[in-house]
Amino acid sequence: MFFTNYRYLFIAIFLSLVMTVSAEDNDEDRYRSFGISFSGAVGTYNSWDVDVDMEYRPIKYFGVSAGLRFTDISFGKDHIFRGETIDHSHNWKTDDLSDFSYHFAFQPQAKLYTPNIRLDNVGDNLNFSIGYGLTMPLTNRASGVVIYTPAEKGQFIPDDEKRVSNSNRVYNIYNFVNISANLESGIWGLSLGYRVSDYDVFGSARNIVVEGQKLVFDNHKFNNEVYLAIHYKL
Repeated sequence: MFFTNYRYLFIAIFLSLVMTVSAEDNDEDRYRSFGISFSGAVGTYNSWDVDVDMEYRPIKYFGVSAGLRFTDISFGKDHIFRGETIDHSHNWKTDDLSDFSYHFAFQPQAKLYTPNIRLDNVGDNLNFSIGYGLTMPLTNRASGVVIYTPAEKGQFIPDDEKRVSNSNRVYNIYNFVNISANLESGIWGLSLGYRVSDYDVFGSARNIVVEGQKLVFDNHKFNNEVYLAIHYKL
């Protein structure tokens, strides 16, 4: 994968740039190194995300953060798989597609920031950032509910259901790069950003078989996301 092959290149770029700017003095009277942010995103898989991150920014131009990411699928029950049992006695369908996606992930990140651009005389600043990080799902084996309905004509009431799981446990770590424009005013900040990654939302559900039929989920080479974040300096 692209991100795996160039992971060390990104890290080397970060370290070299940090060494370049680390000697600069901080001219703010009360510089706050720690902050917390809340963000929401929409992505390629018709997914939405909510992130909570804690950031440590020892200098104005560099920060590291770690947080928890929650992911879900927008269409949920509107998109289902269906089929017929091997003995033709029942029809089956999945209950909720979001059951098969990742939900919680740990997400560390390192960021570089540009110098501030002062917008007015009341303290509003604009800067830009680029970040590299990892998305580490906290689950490794997706599962979901399959509902069975008798195949006889006129039968619409389900009479059985069972939970199906991925045939093996999958331990994936995904890479991402994001860029954002950040507006800062005192202890508050607002960011609009774009994130590209190899994060496969259905990464732990690629080997689920129901009645001899393999469930084939959307699969994209890159997951493109747009996000909006609110920051608060502690």
